Amino acid sequence: MAISDSDLMMLENLTYCLSNRNPAYALGLKALNACKTVGEYLAQFSESVLDKLDNSSDIYDGENSGSEWAAMIRYMKSKKELLELKIAEVTEKVVCFVNPNNNKAIVAFRGTNGGEEWIDNVEGFNEADTVYQKEAYDYIEGLPYDDISVVGHSKGGNKAQYVAIRSDKVTRCVSVDGQGFSQEFIDKYGPQIEKNASKITSYSLSTDFVHILMYTLPGIKIHYINGGSDVGNTGENHSPDALFEYYRDNNGEWHVKVNGDGNAYLDYSAEDASMTMLHEFTTFVLNNMSGEDKYKTVAFLSGLLSGLFSEGWDTEQIIDYIKSNKDAASTVIAYLLKYIKLNDLNVDDAIELIKALGFYEAIEPFLDSDILNVLGIHVTGDDAVRAVWEIIINNITDGKNDPLIQWLLEKLGEKAGFDISGFWAEVELKYGKLGNVKNNKKDAKIKKIDYSSNAYSIIISAINSFDAKGLPEVSAWNKYSYADWFGRILVSIVIKCINRYASTIHEINTEWKAKTNKAFSDIRNIDTRYANKVKKSNSSLNQLIIQMKSGI
Repeated sequence: MAISDSDLMMLENLTYCLSNRNPAYALGLKALNACKTVGEYLAQFSESVLDKLDNSSDIYDGENSGSEWAAMIRYMKSKKELLELKIAEVTEKVVCFVNPNNNKAIVAFRGTNGGEEWIDNVEGFNEADTVYQKEAYDYIEGLPYDDISVVGHSKGGNKAQYVAIRSDKVTRCVSVDGQGFSQEFIDKYGPQIEKNASKITSYSLSTDFVHILMYTLPGIKIHYINGGSDVGNTGENHSPDALFEYYRDNNGEWHVKVNGDGNAYLDYSAEDASMTMLHEFTTFVLNNMSGEDKYKTVAFLSGLLSGLFSEGWDTEQIIDYIKSNKDAASTVIAYLLKYIKLNDLNVDDAIELIKALGFYEAIEPFLDSDILNVLGIHVTGDDAVRAVWEIIINNITDGKNDPLIQWLLEKLGEKAGFDISGFWAEVELKYGKLGNVKNNKKDAKIKKIDYSSNAYSIIISAINSFDAKGLPEVSAWNKYSYADWFGRILVSIVIKCINRYASTIHEINTEWKAKTNKAFSDIRNIDTRYANKVKKSNSSLNQLIIQMKSGI
């Protein structure tokens, strides 16, 4: 029986048992890498152990509560095909499972593992391949299996998609809340994307804030899922278990809600409007930022995302980071204002976008009664925060010089210990320079490549030209190994280096010749297959026309 997508997502959650923030570690049980099978690992969770988790309010490895772990463990223990899986390898970033019945592998990539991977995440804005993406590919290529299913969450979801596009060993990919890719990646791997995108199914929480980053790969299957009733704060909107529904039975035991087929229930939905808007904003930035601005933004976002989601920064730390990176921060905000203006967003939509970017609650600690009274606001809590943002948005977007906004910025700056007025002057200056920026909503596209016979001949001729001509013969240079005017010269070493250089070029040419032949062969096979389908359909249609004309 094939393992369902939801069961692959369950296995993905086991990658978060790699750290010491997991129930097995807390309860003194064996670690995942100390067990031979999934069944052996889960068997440690007896009903008495699960009862402790049922009634635990502890949070393990980010956002998974004790009761959620109890529910997922009960679910996995009911699945024979999961229990049989061998645990072939466990590292900090990946777990490899093997089905003993057919020797097929399942590779589960863990989400972002520390600050370095956050930097790698954001470097993907500009690069075709990042260090950790290539590391994931090398890992897959090094496995002794030819039929591999991959699954991953967040950064792991991005890695899973990456290896599914590049490796013929990967036959199936399930990505959970994985971010997208740069135009550079799509340009470089266009033919592989067209060939392999159908392997990939992307699942994202409708309110998840990571899957909207960068370009979605053309041709993949996409599903949005409503989070369970327990999904509330920012972190829970990006938790690997948040796609599942949980309930407590009459005995006080927690379970995962299932469908009639016994697989975990997924509440299919549409992408949340605020996430759609945020995706459009990030696409707007990608389409319009210059190379220099994009690199500054990458550096700024890498540190910000690492702080927010790896280290849990509070408002004071965020402000300190902005103070230290004012140039990049002011660039991002200038583009945000331009986006709001070009799209003529109303206050509600603008606030939703500000919320999605994490700026909304940043002003709350500095809103005292004096500020609220001057602004004429007579409510408290979130209502007060929203009212202040309404005033800011209305006064900024009306195109006038507003003394009220200047006063508010100065007051907020005094309380935050940050020259917000000076910072805002930089934002306005940059905003003014964005006059020619267009509301270009294009998404990434695969550039069409010429696969004609003529193009093939040109490429192969270019590859063959070196082997045909080669380098000049250099072995005779040995006669210069001694020169009266200089002395002994290490000519033999120079000859070896030149010959090695020629050999390396030959090896590279041979490799690329093989890749070129394979690419054109694959395209010809696809072309032939679809041509036969069209021919068959055309024949059927002609037969139908003949029958209609003859009155049959």
